[in-house]
Amino acid sequence: MEKIMVELYLPAAEEAYDVRIPGDSRIGDIVPLLETCMAELAEGYFVPKGGSVLCDRETGIALNINLTAREMGILNGTKLMLI
Repeated sequence: MEKIMVELYLPAAEEAYDVRIPGDSRIGDIVPLLETCMAELAEGYFVPKGGSVLCDRETGIALNINLTAREMGILNGTKLMLI
């Protein structure tokens, strides 16, 4: 499975993190993985409660949870935001 390196901004922590996401997984499956990862990295600034949304950081548009990262056009270096 190919991994894609993205920059993930977490407004709750006001920090950006470089993370790898699976390119062939659906966004809906990636979000819970990112929630768990960010809960650890953000040291208490982010508490996952489910229902987080993954967005394109530059446009603010929410990513379709039914499409894979690759289908959404996510490439290495893409800037995303988890809200």
